Amino acid sequence: METSHDKSTMAETELKPIQIADSMPNMPRIHSIVSTDEMASLNTQPIFRTSPYLALSIVDGEETFLPCYMPLADHIKSLGVDGSYTVLSTHQRRAVFQLGMHGQRLSHTFQVMMDGRPAETDAQLTFMSQETACAWLESVLPRVINAYESSANPPVESDERTPCQYRIAIHIAVPTAAVSIHIGPMHIACEECSSVEIDVRPGQREYSDAKNSRWLLDRTRYTPAHTGINETVLFDEATGVITEGLSSNFFVIKDRKVLTAVGGVVEGTVRAILLETAQELGYEIVPEVNVADLTPDAAVVITSTSRYVLPVSAAHILGTNASVVHFNVQACRELQGATISAMGRSCTVLQGLSIKGGKEHVWSSSPILNILEKAGDSV
Repeated sequence: METSHDKSTMAETELKPIQIADSMPNMPRIHSIVSTDEMASLNTQPIFRTSPYLALSIVDGEETFLPCYMPLADHIKSLGVDGSYTVLSTHQRRAVFQLGMHGQRLSHTFQVMMDGRPAETDAQLTFMSQETACAWLESVLPRVINAYESSANPPVESDERTPCQYRIAIHIAVPTAAVSIHIGPMHIACEECSSVEIDVRPGQREYSDAKNSRWLLDRTRYTPAHTGINETVLFDEATGVITEGLSSNFFVIKDRKVLTAVGGVVEGTVRAILLETAQELGYEIVPEVNVADLTPDAAVVITSTSRYVLPVSAAHILGTNASVVHFNVQACRELQGATISAMGRSCTVLQGLSIKGGKEHVWSSSPILNILEKAGDSV
């Protein structure tokens, strides 16, 4: 099936400005940009020189790039419509982690939210199938990255202590299948790789097996109760069973076992690599984790696109039996390092990307490994 996303078709189509959501009335209407040469003209438009992010809107096959001043979550919430969404990160800015899982996630959530309604347009059909959703991602992501790198305010170049990747969010409105894509820098600082503290509190996520953008609004009621908290992890107060974080998956590592929720959670891309790596290293996977498992001899990690594999030094457990537990951070380093190394091998190299500045991008293992080494941690 030939869709409106075919590059040759778009190149021959007359480019027109489109209407953006009413929640963004002051945004300028910029004409669609599809070729590398046309993308280069972004740096001549003053509005792009002050915007830290770039957004792409696709409605009825028409594409419009817009300067964006809102961080990722705020941008998606500003769209004012529920939809399927996923957030991915690049590797070396030229490949993405687990592209297939992102396509599967978009398609699965879109189908769940369609709730049996038939697809009536090419756009809807694209996201009713994992195969076509993945093919669409491979087609659109290079255009988004090329446009971002051609804009007048590209991300700060990486250095060995703060490598910069791209963080890209894709939102598919339901039922219209209108697309909004947000791209911005993702810096991985050395201090962020050591360890963090979290809240563990009673709570539950709706659409627990799907990535519905309404969660970005719902989760605000679980705002961390303490300053300096990186994440809030939810549990069932009646049973003590821990499910997941607001934007992460949760693991306890002890006695060569990895304890984590299986089923009823959004299964993240890094989570999949960690579990596969753990099995290769001989860890037993236990498909449940309880508040009672949070003991000082345990190691605890959270995973996500932006966190990779992040050790937890302490958990502030809220609820009836409030307490604070400190963990053995070093006990997770073997699995942390092996998982991050495997992430570099779980990438899809994107085709059709321009070489910024005429320089080749050297393929190597994930830069976070160098960060951990420089932090003095053995991985």
